[in-house]
Amino acid sequence: MNALKLILLVAVIWLPTVFFFSKSTPPEVQENYVEMEDQVFELQKSLRMLQEMNRDLKYKLKELVLEEETAREVTLKKRKGMWSKHSYNAGEYERGRRKLERGLWEILISLSLNDSVRSTNYREHTENKLVSLLATSSKLDLITDRKKSSLRSITDIIQKELNTSQHIDDCSKVKFLGCSLPGSCGFGCQVHHLTYCLLVAFASSRVLVIRKNAWGYHREGWAGAFHPPSTCQLPEEVNWSTKESKATDERSPAPSVNSLETPFSDQKFFSLDPIMTSSYRPDYLPLSIPKPVADQLIALHSNPPVFFIGQFARFILNPKPSLQKFVDISASQVPFNSGPIVGVHVRRTDKIDWKEAKYHPVSEYMRWCEIYFQIQERRLKHPLRRKVYVASDDPSVIREIREKYPNYDVFGDVAFAESAQNHSGRYSERSLRGLVTDVFLLSKCDYLVCGLSSHLCRLAYELMQVVHDGDAGDRVRSLDEMYYFGGQHPHEYVAIEEHTPQYSKEISLEIGDVIEFKTNLWNGYFEGGGEVENCGISCFGEIFEIFSMK
Repeated sequence: MNALKLILLVAVIWLPTVFFFSKSTPPEVQENYVEMEDQVFELQKSLRMLQEMNRDLKYKLKELVLEEETAREVTLKKRKGMWSKHSYNAGEYERGRRKLERGLWEILISLSLNDSVRSTNYREHTENKLVSLLATSSKLDLITDRKKSSLRSITDIIQKELNTSQHIDDCSKVKFLGCSLPGSCGFGCQVHHLTYCLLVAFASSRVLVIRKNAWGYHREGWAGAFHPPSTCQLPEEVNWSTKESKATDERSPAPSVNSLETPFSDQKFFSLDPIMTSSYRPDYLPLSIPKPVADQLIALHSNPPVFFIGQFARFILNPKPSLQKFVDISASQVPFNSGPIVGVHVRRTDKIDWKEAKYHPVSEYMRWCEIYFQIQERRLKHPLRRKVYVASDDPSVIREIREKYPNYDVFGDVAFAESAQNHSGRYSERSLRGLVTDVFLLSKCDYLVCGLSSHLCRLAYELMQVVHDGDAGDRVRSLDEMYYFGGQHPHEYVAIEEHTPQYSKEISLEIGDVIEFKTNLWNGYFEGGGEVENCGISCFGEIFEIFSMK
């Protein structure tokens, strides 16, 4: 702008001078002045064009800087338009019902495990009363059909959008996100890694491709057993990264590291490291839920992040016909449609040997199976035949349950457990068939008793949210961890009432305090992070879990 003013000033001074001297100069000099005058006007014209180009460049630069945010906002608006058609408002009633049911469960768990309650008669009487209250609580869900319909519609829409995002007509125009199967972990861990990859691919409008490398479970790799997530093939000229990543504690979020490149960048191919070691830490990682569907899910579902993650896990686990046929034959031998059945997953061998999980006897699992059936009998007002589907990597578990619990119909294949028991046979096609069958059949059960420290248990729980109509978020009893997704953002709770500590281990709370919980200790206490130590059973009613919406 200053340059233009200078040119104009020069022109104002120059043109009168030219006019004055044109009266007394030869014709050839006058021609030179006219030519110079034309050049000045051309220069002014060029400067105006440069200014316009400069403005255009500034706008384009601004667009590039905001490219990721704009792309995500456009995608979110499109999805909100689709998902909002199935909105549903449960209001305070639904939140109150969930608070009541969760509080009852916490008291029941605390009573059953707390040795300080010395009177056996008192404890049994209280537990029976709580079972009755839980049965009543489940009846309070007066709007089940509407909830089922809405959740089913959201599931259909998400699956359709996943399918549309990964099956592109013109593959030459797509951007790819590459994902390798980590060789240092088992089947459940690998599926969760692919689920994370699909989540990032979906958010960044990329097509997911799984590296065609050796896979212990199948000689032809992932594509030998499952349909690939996309029909597009990665161009041959693309080189995969060979960088190895070191494993870390999957329950602790990885540190955030700034990176110049993200999946939203312009490059044709982006290779994604495992979530535990990746420097890419977007805000939409679990346990976040997407804004377009957040209000509906919070109203409809007791655990919205698990519902959303389950959609991606189900899309990844798409068996090819031969494997699907094997699963279907096994499922046909279990009476899923003739009364409630509980899925029991008992992880032993390496989880116990490597101190990744605490040992729990069979009796602990069966205790919660019995409590579930007692609640259902109170609710339905008629006796129920006890049925369990048992999955384990220890064949003796299935035999023990059959021997010690003759009043239970026990379903489960000992051969599956035998193939998973030894490390040498665990990574094989035979073992894969057993693992896939177990996880799908566990997800079809009405209730799940397991340890959520196990990837397979968490995977079955995630798939339950897609397999079952309605809210299956409360259909699990974990003997160890609360639900988590490796590398996730932390569990956060907000205080909705003030709390004065009742015991020495507890903390005080003010309304609005946000607490991060690492795990539920299942003894009436949550273990917190940072400055927070513990939140006991007496403060459970004063906190409410909050979810990040991205």
